[in-house]
Amino acid sequence: MNNMRKIAIEDGQKCLRESPVIVLGSGASIPAGLPSMKKLADHLKGSTPDGILPNTDQNLWDKFINKLVIEGKDLESALQEIQLNRKLSDHVIEQTWNLVSKADTCAFEKVLGNVTHLPLVRLYRHLFDSTGETVSVVTTNYDRLAEYAADHAGFCHYTGFSYGYLRKRQQPRSRLYFKRERDNKAARTVNIWKVHGCLDWFIDQDDQVIAITSARTILDGWQPAIVTPGINKYESAFREPFRSIITGADEALASANAYLCIGFSFNDKHIQPKLLDRWKQGKAFLVILTRTLKENVKEMLKKENNQEFVALEQLEQSGNGTRMWSNKYPEGVSIEGVSLWNLSTFLKHTIEGGA
Repeated sequence: MNNMRKIAIEDGQKCLRESPVIVLGSGASIPAGLPSMKKLADHLKGSTPDGILPNTDQNLWDKFINKLVIEGKDLESALQEIQLNRKLSDHVIEQTWNLVSKADTCAFEKVLGNVTHLPLVRLYRHLFDSTGETVSVVTTNYDRLAEYAADHAGFCHYTGFSYGYLRKRQQPRSRLYFKRERDNKAARTVNIWKVHGCLDWFIDQDDQVIAITSARTILDGWQPAIVTPGINKYESAFREPFRSIITGADEALASANAYLCIGFSFNDKHIQPKLLDRWKQGKAFLVILTRTLKENVKEMLKKENNQEFVALEQLEQSGNGTRMWSNKYPEGVSIEGVSLWNLSTFLKHTIEGGA
């Protein structure tokens, strides 16, 4: 085995032995068919807000679209530079929900036909192959891939709401228990902290948040409880259920011995402060799997190269190769012939003994 490949695999195994907090960014869902931020931006470009005023709303919307089309800004930057009003912000939320919900439904149908479609299933089962009763997932994604994987793996999942079709908010310490003759046994549970909301969550006509498992459309007078990119997403952190969810995520991140970041771009203030603070103190091992590692992330990692980390990205020169960055190799080294940056391949080599 190539020596660099061996080092990458051993570092990955070290991370998994520590029962890491799993951090999922949008890049973790794209392989399952969920839209990227670019696809969302393209979708918004082609949408027309209903009932907008010609001289005010339309001008503001045109400025926003020009940021995307003419200036080539990414969606996050455009929404930070152009402060949309309530009507236009609601349009962005609705269009985002429609696009992601459709893709999520397609992904679910694929999962029904092929459990191996979601590598998270294998990861959950491996992490629960111990005495641990919980696995923590922190994610910015609206989709339900993490929940589908928990169901397929045979574990419960908790997202801040009760079970059923009409789900009310539930305290973070709530757990399901299986009744046995002698005692109650806590169900093994994947805690999924969705800091930007979920496709299930809606704000009803009484301004209460409820989760509807089977929702396929947005009910009249209701609004998806999801936080879209831009300045407003940080304001939403002070509202429920986001405040409680972020608190739960913070607690998980603050007590972790390792982090496994999958498709996470490190540009979200809801997640990275606690994560990076603990890592920089030398209290947690950091593993990053991503198609492309951003330059600012590389610089941040190199600056703190006295702390343990390994970042694996796609090798540009090869469709089947990996570029590894670590505290041992801060300038990066190439690993030919294996895509360790891909979660499925990573698991094949770290937990399944792939050659």
